[in-house]
Amino acid sequence: MDLLIKSLVGLGVGTLIGMTGVGGGVLLLPILIFGLGVPPMLAVGSDALFNFVTKIGASAVHLRKGTVRLKVVLALAIGSAPGSYFGVSFLVHLRNTYDAHRVNHFITVAVGVLLICIPTFLFFQKKLEDRVGLATVKPPTVKSFVGISVIGLVAGFLVGITSVGSGSIVMMMLLLFFSFQPKVMVGTD
Repeated sequence: MDLLIKSLVGLGVGTLIGMTGVGGGVLLLPILIFGLGVPPMLAVGSDALFNFVTKIGASAVHLRKGTVRLKVVLALAIGSAPGSYFGVSFLVHLRNTYDAHRVNHFITVAVGVLLICIPTFLFFQKKLEDRVGLATVKPPTVKSFVGISVIGLVAGFLVGITSVGSGSIVMMMLLLFFSFQPKVMVGTD
């Protein structure tokens, strides 16, 4: 029965990730920690791996449908790869410096803060979309490429620590640099 419940949770969260690009950390991590009692340090790693595997299938579909902007993906990856490495390295440093209980408490607080910030960002999403105007598509520039790489760096660091933010934070920040249709932002993210 336990495996069935976990499988249904995975199916539901995976479906939401594929449809929206958001939800892996925001939905699954709290379920793992608070619903299923998984220790936060283990939950972050499990959630990150689940998100990685889940996004492979969603990415293939979005690539086929032409809803991926590869230059934006490259810019995000240039920042997020080292960002996630630094985030995980920071957790390893904390684990080597403090006991597991304190590190798990830190992760729980960090996840809680992000779970408050992300819905706040989503609350302002419509206003942000209206401000940037989805009617025109802005081509990538060197300045925006660097900015998107910085977004990737910050998001990667947050994901390395908490597994939260790769979808929701990146999507909100992409609105500041580009005005792609929502399906293109989901596919690119």
